[in-house]
Parts: sequence; C-alpha cells; structure tokens
Amino acid sequence: MKEGEKRRNWAVSILEQLENVIQPNPALRIEDLILRGMNREKVRLSANEQLGESMDRISGLINKNSQYGSSGDALKKCAMAQMEIGQSERKLQETVTSEYIKWLRSYIASEAKLAKQEREKLENARLDLDRIKTSKKRAKDNKQHTFDQSLKDAESAFNIQCETTRRCLQESIDKFDSQKEELKKLLKAQSEHFRVCSDAVESALRAI
Repeated sequence: MKEGEKRRNWAVSILEQLENVIQPNPALRIEDLILRGMNREKVRLSANEQLGESMDRISGLINKNSQYGSSGDALKKCAMAQMEIGQSERKLQETVTSEYIKWLRSYIASEAKLAKQEREKLENARLDLDRIKTSKKRAKDNKQHTFDQSLKDAESAFNIQCETTRRCLQESIDKFDSQKEELKKLLKAQSEHFRVCSDAVESALRAI
C-alpha cells in the first residue's frame, strides 16, 4: 500500500512543479485553475511576445522620428525574434498542458484516487472485523457462538476487500510506472521549442 501512496505523492509533486514551470506566475495559475473549473480558458501573450511587441512599436517610433531611416531596424529584427520565441513558448505550454499535465491529472483523479478509496474501505473492513472479534471475546461463553456468523461474514468481506485493494493498487502502480511515452512527448515538445528559439535568435543575429 505504501508503494501506491508514494506514486500518488510523486504524481502530485511532478504536477505542481511542472505547472510552476509552465506558468511561473502564481496568480495566473490560480486564475487558470478557476477557468478550468468553468470549462473556459484564457489566451495570453507570453512575456517574450509582449517584449517583442513593445520593441516593435518602439522601433517604429525610432524610424519615424530619426533622420536615420533604418536606425530602428535592428530593434525590429530583435523584436521579431522575441515574438517567435514567445509564440513557441506559448505553443510549448499548450502542448505540455494538453498532454503530460492532462495525463498526470487523469492519473491522480482516477487510478490514484480509486486506490486511495479502496484502501479506506479496507481499513473500515478491518475495523469492523476487529470490533466483532472484540465483542465475541468479551461475550459470555454461552453467548460467543452468536457472533460466529457475523465474524465469518466480516472475515469474508475483509478478504474480498483485500483482493480488490491489492488489484487497484497494482493498477495504480503500473499506470504510473508506464509513463515513458508521456515523458517522450514532453521531451519532444521541449526539443522543438528550443530549436525554434535557437533558429529565431540565430536568424536575428545574422540579420543585425
């Protein structure tokens, strides 16, 4: 049972850290959580996109007010690179959220939750069994036989719940341990993001 609980805790930890990486702003994470509960979402420009738009606007003002017509061109090219980086970052956020984060949430809400519920049922079955055993032990000798059927039923219920709990825990453990494909999707999304960022920077450097 400890192994199943460990995996649930690990999944929660990874989810929290990954959400922090995808959206570092805690206020925006809370807003996203509320919107998700309402089946809504809000598209925001990333920080780099906002920087790029600001640079682009200023580059236009430089060219307009300067006797050197192309003095803002370098800033504009850098702005374009920032916007490409920002767009790629937003795409990465959307991809990771719709794939690995969704997988983690599903695992926590389904397999891990079910395993926890079955563990609680097992604990209740154990308490019922202990209660009947105690009652029989405390009963007078000529009354102890009246608990035989109740004890038999409680033992049967406990054994059945043991097997159900064991199966659910194993399914939960197996699901968590078989996330290789989900991790590959995460890494591929990051790899594509870094490639786009590198290309955008190199292109801007050459142009400037």
